[in-house]
Amino acid sequence: MKSKTIILALAMSCLILIAKFSFSYKSGKPPEKLTESQPPVKVYRQSPVDQNPGNIGKKMNFSNVVGSWKSEEDENWQFIFLSNGTCIERYVGSSSDTSNYSISNTTPQCGVIVPIDQTTEYLKLSFPADSSKNNCYLLNGTTDSTLSISPLESYKVFMFRKQQ
Repeated sequence: MKSKTIILALAMSCLILIAKFSFSYKSGKPPEKLTESQPPVKVYRQSPVDQNPGNIGKKMNFSNVVGSWKSEEDENWQFIFLSNGTCIERYVGSSSDTSNYSISNTTPQCGVIVPIDQTTEYLKLSFPADSSKNNCYLLNGTTDSTLSISPLESYKVFMFRKQQ
């Protein structure tokens, strides 16, 4: 009986966390970074390949991340990835953030334990002006015209279109 109560309490805690993060990302704006007083949430999730059996065994091609990308949900939000590893994030009405980006397949990412297999790729933005600030995303996929990323703190999917 005691183990059922513990399992129920853990399930309720997980649901509250999921609801909290889902609500905070509905605006379509870039996610807020957790502060030191808020420990990172450990997220265990399936890779997009696991969620789409048609992609099993295929390594995704992320070489086309270089370029200018505008959010499909919010045209004020834009990423510019340069070939030298620099990323410029712009939001109309705000100052631009410049970071260094890397794409890797390692764990942890920004303090979050993530699944690793031959198909997962993660985008990390490191900010030289503030060495404690990092943003990490799961790279869901890219094409010549589309970039799909998900913040590790949520299951929200952000879609971007490549700008000419």
